[in-house]
Amino acid sequence: MRMSGWIVWWSVWIIIMMMINTTTITAAGRWRRWWFTMWYIIRMVFATRTVVTWMAISWMTITCPRAKFQKREKTASWCFAIFLVIIKITISVEV
Repeated sequence: MRMSGWIVWWSVWIIIMMMINTTTITAAGRWRRWWFTMWYIIRMVFATRTVVTWMAISWMTITCPRAKFQKREKTASWCFAIFLVIIKITISVEV
């Protein structure tokens, strides 16, 4: 994939993550979780590009927004947490 493709893909991904992150109740919690997400995205971009990571991204992109838009807040939050755990494990194994 060319560099411009990467930039477009990650821009879309960041927008999706920001939409999912509105599951927190308070503005402070939302802001904190947004920065936490951005840190993970940055680590993921520079640290790994494995099949496990891509599987996690695909699952997250399909499952979490659907739970979010169906107003199942608890499901969306759990989905988000599981995704971060998968990414954390992937990064720690590779680095």
